[in-house]
Amino acid sequence: MHPFFEFCVPLYKHGMKGNWAAAKWILENNDERLKHGAITRNWSTLLHVAAGANHSHFVEQLLHMLHDQHVSFQDNKGNTAFCFAASSGNMRIANLLRERNPHLPTIRGGGGYLPIQFAAMQGKCEMTWFLYQRIINTEVFQEPDKKSLFFSSVKTGNHSKHYLFLSHCSLLILSNLRLTLALC
Repeated sequence: MHPFFEFCVPLYKHGMKGNWAAAKWILENNDERLKHGAITRNWSTLLHVAAGANHSHFVEQLLHMLHDQHVSFQDNKGNTAFCFAASSGNMRIANLLRERNPHLPTIRGGGGYLPIQFAAMQGKCEMTWFLYQRIINTEVFQEPDKKSLFFSSVKTGNHSKHYLFLSHCSLLILSNLRLTLALC
């Protein structure tokens, strides 16, 4: 049997279902690279799968087996497991991952988006606010990101609870608009 079907497919299924015991047995009794290697055609690792499926216990246990650099691995679209946690709004998984690598909120994923943008596009208000507080003063959070965040938040209704960051973003957009109009 081909190793993909023998190991990767079962690991994927266990990650999706949150079956840590079965996944752990495969990981401990086979190639070490299965812990951090791509197990899907899209280069997703087991960490991507478990984070995307919202299995915090699974993620927590798997993190004990991984080295720090494995936590920031990206799939073929550029997404880290943290991007999946941000999209799903899972604060526990986001915190577990961020404890291992505090730079994860600033690593761009698919489409060049920051994890905060994935959270905003999915309407995950608590996650959006959590990430906003961690990236607002970083160099990676550029003007186009602020505009995208503003409009995504308005579109998804992610504005009612945390008007502070929307106010900040809208002020930045208005000041740029005034500058653009002044230059015309």
